[in-house]
Amino acid sequence: MAIRPLTGKTLYSGNGAVVPGSNGAIGRASTGFRSSWNGNLFAPPPESGCVMYLPGHPGTGTTITDFSTTLLDVGSAVSDRGGNAGATYTYIDLANPADYTGYINHIQIWANQNMTGLKVGTFYLDSGTTYICRDSVTIGSVTAGSAVTFGDLRIRVVAGDLIGCYFATGGIEWDELGGSGIKAVSGDKTAKGTSTDFGATAAGDAISIYATGVGSYGNNGAITGATYVRLPSGLWVNSFDGTDDVIAVADNVTVRVPFDGGGTILVWINPTGAGESNLGVILGTLSGGTGWLMRGGAIAGGKIPIVFGQKFDGDPYEEGTDSAIAPIGSWSFISATYNSGATANRVIISLNGAVQASTRSATPTGTRDNTALTLAIGNTSDTSLTFDGKIGLTRILKGKSLTSAEQSVIYQSERHLYGV
Repeated sequence: MAIRPLTGKTLYSGNGAVVPGSNGAIGRASTGFRSSWNGNLFAPPPESGCVMYLPGHPGTGTTITDFSTTLLDVGSAVSDRGGNAGATYTYIDLANPADYTGYINHIQIWANQNMTGLKVGTFYLDSGTTYICRDSVTIGSVTAGSAVTFGDLRIRVVAGDLIGCYFATGGIEWDELGGSGIKAVSGDKTAKGTSTDFGATAAGDAISIYATGVGSYGNNGAITGATYVRLPSGLWVNSFDGTDDVIAVADNVTVRVPFDGGGTILVWINPTGAGESNLGVILGTLSGGTGWLMRGGAIAGGKIPIVFGQKFDGDPYEEGTDSAIAPIGSWSFISATYNSGATANRVIISLNGAVQASTRSATPTGTRDNTALTLAIGNTSDTSLTFDGKIGLTRILKGKSLTSAEQSVIYQSERHLYGV
């Protein structure tokens, strides 16, 4: 089970999805002519750089799950620390709590003495000095003398969790200076759900155990009014009534300022009308004089225009397509690529991967807004500009401006899901 160097076969995303591993493995399969990812109702896997990806899962209820992926880590750097922490204790290292929720795929450990019966788990604080083991795995034997990495693991971890271990014989590298502290208690406390009072902290101590994995940015959406609709391809999308429906995503810097250094919005829409006040919002954080958004506009020739806006601390920025481009009653792949780092920068709006002519109607001054706001899909957060129609596969890529060619590839690979 031990492997060197740190490589992987299968990685699991923050919601349990299989994603590309370091050796190129990918959790994609096919059923007939339909692309299937993680059994997720024929939705494709997320693009690199996605900080929010809502592929219509689970198709029921009042929460839509974010399938974005990001690397996570937890624990102390692994090294030859010079000391030994002995066997038959459960240890928790207080350093470097997990930064995201997801699954641990790899454990790295440095044994001071040959170990047997190694078990590794994630722990969270219940109250006081009581910790609960969230999840664990049995690894077994570890040879002392160097860092050893174990892969192909799947240990559940939630943001804020700590890494810990138990072993029956042997020892782990330990020191008592420069660490964040450890907890230790006699006996094996790594069974899932076990609640244990670990008592006082050994301040400054550290042990050589470190974990890496894949997590989610956690930008799940709370659905109010909007309904799930399943397409003939099997894909689930959301329908908005043009009156008050909304999907709300709690404030997160990843979606609050996605255009720093360049960012891309990708979304499929099928408008039934122009939306509330002829300004139906597709998605954005706009609230009063703050935030950003992508919206439609008044119908012309059976189509709606696409408009993008970003608030600055001076004058705002707004730019829209020169003509109506998205047809009423049909699915369109809409994207906006923008870099908010300079007021001279302009958005690029595309339809089905093709760049559309657009005109800037408001020129910004100052610095882009960074107000903490709820991200709303199919509306504004105050439900004043409701989208009328269906929205699917909503994605935000932060720090990544997709080219027209890249967007065209995505369109061609997904259009069959929408029957276009």
